[in-house]
Amino acid sequence: MKRMMLVGALLLTGVILSGCTINAENETTKDNILKFQTTKAMDDAGMTVENTENLKVLADIIEENPQVGEDNSLSIQYSGKYGNTNGVKQVTFFVINKTDLKVKNISFYFTMQAGEKYIFDNILIELPEETLGVLQPYSAMPFTITVGNGEYPLLAQINDGTLEIEVSTTDFLCEYD
Repeated sequence: MKRMMLVGALLLTGVILSGCTINAENETTKDNILKFQTTKAMDDAGMTVENTENLKVLADIIEENPQVGEDNSLSIQYSGKYGNTNGVKQVTFFVINKTDLKVKNISFYFTMQAGEKYIFDNILIELPEETLGVLQPYSAMPFTITVGNGEYPLLAQINDGTLEIEVSTTDFLCEYD
């Protein structure tokens, strides 16, 4: 059985900061069960869950853990996945939208710490509509952050007790139907 380390869920309190409003009394229905969503860049490249093994693994994580994320909020979730492709070291996260709103152009400052050592220290993360697309309601979309050579070995040391994640100064746009 696949086991996924889901740690460090964070609220992006930008829902309040951006002026978007959400319905705080959501009932669990077929429409608000968390779904995996590929990015616009992935779609443009022809990547799907069916033809890309890494996307299948990420989709399975969401399918097996639909409880991740905070109700009525945007959140960031560490996927537990990281790798080195062609010399570029990256770590994968999910941006999770558990609201009734479509969200785009997400940006925030991000800190990730394992024990006393920083992997990322207050870096600006921008997820523009041109590459991310529009994050649909009750969807989780993967994104990656490039990690430096010195910090990369720290990813193997992460466990539930040592990971600390902080998101601050969030901003995004809501799309209304």
